[in-house]
Amino acid sequence: MADREGAKNNGSTVTVGDFIFEGYKKKKYVWGLFGDSWKKDKEKFETEVLDLMAKHYAFYGKFKKEDMYVNKDSILCCDKGTHLTRFNMLKDHAVVDSDDTPIGICSDCKSDYNIYTFGSCASTSRDTNHKRTPVTAWNGKINMVGEKCIPMLEGSWQKETPEKDLKIWDDVAGAYCDVLTTGSYLVCYYGGIIKVTQVAAGEVGSRYIITAEMMKNFGWNISSSELKVLNDTLIHYKIKDTESVRLFMATCAHESAKGTIALEMLNSNGTTVGNYQPTERGAGYIQLTWRKTHLDFLATIPDPFSGVDTATYIAQTYPWQAAAWFWSSAAAKGIGTPTVSLNEYAMKYGDSIGVYLNTQYAVNGWVGSPSNVILSDIRDGKKTFSVSNGRVLVNGADVGRAPNGWNDASNNYNREKTYNEAINSFP
Repeated sequence: MADREGAKNNGSTVTVGDFIFEGYKKKKYVWGLFGDSWKKDKEKFETEVLDLMAKHYAFYGKFKKEDMYVNKDSILCCDKGTHLTRFNMLKDHAVVDSDDTPIGICSDCKSDYNIYTFGSCASTSRDTNHKRTPVTAWNGKINMVGEKCIPMLEGSWQKETPEKDLKIWDDVAGAYCDVLTTGSYLVCYYGGIIKVTQVAAGEVGSRYIITAEMMKNFGWNISSSELKVLNDTLIHYKIKDTESVRLFMATCAHESAKGTIALEMLNSNGTTVGNYQPTERGAGYIQLTWRKTHLDFLATIPDPFSGVDTATYIAQTYPWQAAAWFWSSAAAKGIGTPTVSLNEYAMKYGDSIGVYLNTQYAVNGWVGSPSNVILSDIRDGKKTFSVSNGRVLVNGADVGRAPNGWNDASNNYNREKTYNEAINSFP
């Protein structure tokens, strides 16, 4: 027998749409809701059914959600990874959203170009002859030991509910292309499903916030006003990936003795350690050296200062900004091939001690360093290293000079120490 509103009474069950409510006798639950009395209490009946249906559809993800365009810096997750990462676009398609952030297309799915590591992978290598490097990664609760995540991607982003009319004009390709939306996913060779968890909403929607407690744990004394400057600087220079923030803060801590030295110290006779004048010595929490570099930085503020002592001016006025400009600008300090900023480098390769070693050569200088092949292997976890007496050792062999002050026990702000402290202080 069919009842009102599409509900069907089948004796011991009642069917509503694709839901079947079961009961054993008319006096049990089903008939308590859907028997003769339900017509007298129609609103209660509809409310309870809609609530059950909502819970069902929410659980199985069947609610139709409005797709959003995926832009640069949107947050990605992989169900096999321990870390989130950000969607990157080294080249845009001449289409931006309301925040002037580039919008992606479905072919933006290249590993180490658009999509970087998700930390440690819960899947094991399918090919036993090409095992990935074991790594330990913090998943937000515990340290997990797994293989290093190296996304292996084929094809393009797929859509759970294809909408072929969602296209944008790609000025580079000279054709209309499927736009990347939040209803898209990628499948990795290792079995991971990659999805978009959050679309970047301008500067406020995607950023890393450093708290006073974090700085206290890090051992850096900072006022509330300076903490605001620090966070505003991270936003402005787009240093918002956790791994990059950690390496940036570790570098600043070493270079400035945790904010106590924003201006390079002179020798006892008033000279500098390098071939430059005192007025163009290192300035900022990552020390910028040489007058030209100082003026290049000030031009980006923009600040028209043109006095002689640019070093003191920057150290007193822009210590965080100078450091962040150095870290986030490939023009200021590039690394890798193709050349990227230190910020992009950390976003791409993570925050392992091997990646940090490479960034410190970029900061400190490459003269006498190990070969590019060895440094790449260290970065990728293919080789482990140690430092003794200022020398880098791989399998006991001396392969080159270590960055100055790497693990000097007499320096409370040596690079290795500030790295370990940053990893533990900035979750």
